[in-house]
This record gives sequence, C-alpha cells and structure tokens, in this order.
Amino acid sequence: MSLLNLLILFMSVTPADLESKMDDAMSLYAAGNFTRAILLLEEIDRYKDAPFYCSAKYNLARAYHKADLPLKGKSKYEDYLRSCKESSEDTKTAKTYLNQLIAEHFGAIKIICVDSGLMLKVDQGNLVPCPLDIPHLLAGDHHLSIFSGERLLETRSFKIIVKQETLLQIPAFARLTLKGVEGGGLLVDGLPVPVLSDGALLASGQRAIVVQRPACPDEARSLIFHPGQHQTLALSSCTKSNRTPWPWVVAGSGAAILGLGVVFYAKNQAAADGSDDKDLYYRLTLASYGLGGSLLIGGLSWQFWPTEGGDVAHGLNWQMVW
Repeated sequence: MSLLNLLILFMSVTPADLESKMDDAMSLYAAGNFTRAILLLEEIDRYKDAPFYCSAKYNLARAYHKADLPLKGKSKYEDYLRSCKESSEDTKTAKTYLNQLIAEHFGAIKIICVDSGLMLKVDQGNLVPCPLDIPHLLAGDHHLSIFSGERLLETRSFKIIVKQETLLQIPAFARLTLKGVEGGGLLVDGLPVPVLSDGALLASGQRAIVVQRPACPDEARSLIFHPGQHQTLALSSCTKSNRTPWPWVVAGSGAAILGLGVVFYAKNQAAADGSDDKDLYYRLTLASYGLGGSLLIGGLSWQFWPTEGGDVAHGLNWQMVW
C-alpha cells in the first residue's frame, strides 16, 4: 500500500467516529459546555452523508443560540430549514427558535435616499442600491458607506434596537453641474469624478475643484458645498490658438540681418577711400538694412495683425442654484 493510501486511510473518518463525536458533543451540550460542543458539531456538519447530519446541524444552531452567537445561530437555523426536510414538527420547532433568536437580538432598518442612483454598503457587506430594507440586522452600532457609483461620498453610523425598525433617510448631497467642458475632466480633492449630464454628487464641506480641458490651462477653485446645494460651473469656449511661432522667426531673422548690416557699415568706414572693399561693404550695408528691416517689420506685423479665430479667453463662471 502506498504512503498516500496509508495517509488517506489514517485521515478518513468512519461513521463510528462521527457517531462517537456526536455522542461527545451531545454530552457537552447537555452539560452546558456549548463552546466545546460547537467544535465537535462543526466538524460533523462538514459530512453531509452522515446519517445524523440534520440532527447535528439543528443542535449546532441551538448551541450557537445558547452560546450567545446570534449571527451564527440565525445562519445555521436558516441553513437547517433549507437543507433538512424532516418532520413538520421539527421544522416548526426550528422556526420557533429562529423567531425567538431574532426577537432577542435583531432589529430592522429601512434606508431611503433623496438622490437617485446611490449605492450603499452596511458594515463590510456588498454594495447594494438605495433604497435598502434589511428586516433582520443584529442590534448595536453599525456603519453605513454611501457611494456614487464606486466613489465614496460619506460614511455614517447608525444604531439598531431590538424589535424596532429604524428609518434612515439620506438627505440630498450637493450637486455640481458642468457646462462647456466637453472632452474634459473633473478632479475633486485630487480624485477624478465622472462628468455626467445631470451633475456630479459631492459631499458637503470645502472641496478643491479642478476642471481640465484639452488645450486649456486647468481651472481651479476651492468651494464650500452645502447639503442639497446645486452649483453650475460654466466655462467660456477655449480653442487652440491660431498663432504660430513663424512671425517671431521672421522678425528675429530680420534683426540678425540688421546687426550684420551694422558690421558691414563699420567695415565700410574703415576701408580706404576709392578701394573696391569700401564699395563692396557699402553695397552689403544697404542690402542688409533693406532686407533686415523688411523682415523685422513684416514679422512683427504678422504677429500682431488681428486674425480670425485667434486666442479665445477662458474662465470660470459659477452659478449657484438652491
């Protein structure tokens, strides 16, 4: 026999082993030692083929209940009622104990939201849409996280009281609507926020707003938002400038040629009268002054002459709507 088969044989649990564990668990249960009974019953609960599987599951639910572990007790009672189709009397008894457990440890909560589209997370649960109705939530303090999409807006605490239903209304958040920022982006406190047609929901308080648009400088504001406040951010049009660097290149070239003309003039003055060099430098001086001056004037005129579709001013215009 291989070592693997020996290991499997050694680790296998026989029906007699499970029956022995069940007897020990029930003895511990009867003695009020629920913690140790739970350990054995949890082990038996893993074997669905055990002949007393449902009995172990039922007693495990009862042990959780008596050990003051209401969440596990409720879950195991419900698991028993789903999994085990025993006599109607057993089912009735389990339901009675489940209702007793709920009455002892659980309350209810209903959460409604003024804003549509919000997502909620209670404690470490899953994201679910608002409104939210939880009929059985363990009594005590809980945490609620409120999201717009996947973006966290706010966290708050609430308390559940046994046998009572708590109504929690999430008031309207501040809303920021953008106009004239097609193709751009929005940053709130350094985090990207989707630019939606109906506006972006924001938590109240002071927020750093940055609007980003192609070919435009970022527009930034620090603004205080109040619950339910609606603000509209309208930006004037911003397009790419039609100006080019070539006018300055032409003007700079003209200035350089004028400088060269000054050099030619100095050499003309230094040359002997009647010499060929004096005549050459004179002609070069005139040519340099003429060409350089023309380029300089032409380049400056090109740069500053009004053109259609030139630089367009941009800026923020804040409108507050209550």
